[in-house]
Amino acid sequence: MAASESKLVPLSSTHELKLACTQCSVKEKEVTYTLKSVLHQCARTLLLCRAKGGSKWRPVSKRPMFPNPNQYQMCLFYVEGHGCTSHKNRCTFARSVEEATVWTFEKRRGLDHMLLCKLVAQSETGGDPPGNAEPLGDLLPILELKAACDQCFVKEKKITRTVQLISHNCRRDLLLAKDKACHQWKPVADRPAGVRIGPNVFYQVCRFHVEGSGSECTYHGAACTFARSSEEAVVWNHLKDHRIDKGQLIRQVVESERTRSTPESAAESIRRRFSGEFIELCRECFNDCPQKLTLKKWNSTCSADSAHTWDPVLVHHLSENSSKHVYSQVRPLLPNCQFTYCSHVRQGKPCWHQP
Repeated sequence: MAASESKLVPLSSTHELKLACTQCSVKEKEVTYTLKSVLHQCARTLLLCRAKGGSKWRPVSKRPMFPNPNQYQMCLFYVEGHGCTSHKNRCTFARSVEEATVWTFEKRRGLDHMLLCKLVAQSETGGDPPGNAEPLGDLLPILELKAACDQCFVKEKKITRTVQLISHNCRRDLLLAKDKACHQWKPVADRPAGVRIGPNVFYQVCRFHVEGSGSECTYHGAACTFARSSEEAVVWNHLKDHRIDKGQLIRQVVESERTRSTPESAAESIRRRFSGEFIELCRECFNDCPQKLTLKKWNSTCSADSAHTWDPVLVHHLSENSSKHVYSQVRPLLPNCQFTYCSHVRQGKPCWHQP
């Protein structure tokens, strides 16, 4: 039995767990799913569970932080398609017996949703041995990783970062990770190791870590060896399983960024190919007659006297000389676009096609 499968016992003896996505699952009702066989690269964004011998797959969401009972139960007032008829959107009970069972298992094993998904992913693939040709194979379906430096992000809180796109010579000496369903990045520190931490340790999130409390851990203090976030715990377990350190993982992330195209890399490539700059202007002012070039104010309006509700349009600004400025709108990609340059515009005439 693989190590990941043993960590799912006894839940795996009574229930089946499956990571799926919108392509390989069909949502029949609010908490009723079926699986379909389709050739695709699964995003693994949905955790499903069903009792062994059952036919209905139930989605499992993240376990609520509060309350924290010894055993979770299904809401007595939940009606599929109508939600909780008593607590409404404040309900913290499970929506199905399967979800309640998984939540109870997570609590008793000290797991959270992300760590459980990683164990399920490893059990489905049989575990990734060290030296695997896909070194990030079991991380990429769950996390987004980024090699960064202190200029790449804005520090919102102690362990919360917001990545910013600025042109600089990145040292790539820091590692950031984030849940695919989240917009906030978390820093990953060096994995704690030593005599007190055995080779079979399973890293978990510290229950006493409160971001913004002024102390890393309200119980262990600076000596705490638990992870500060789910993202950090997942990465630490990956480092342990693959017997690599954080520096080696950063090099793998950098190498993977070179071989795959990301929105950031595509935007940087376009900026290098074209002179000038890309800016966002108020759509209504830009299409007005006479045309106005107005930027966004500090609030949700443009800087014109009319203060339109901010609806930006992407514009390429080219300054051919000190007196001539050309502003060209970059329209959204049209369906069935042929990616050919308009012959009328090539001849210096207005475009005769439909907008």
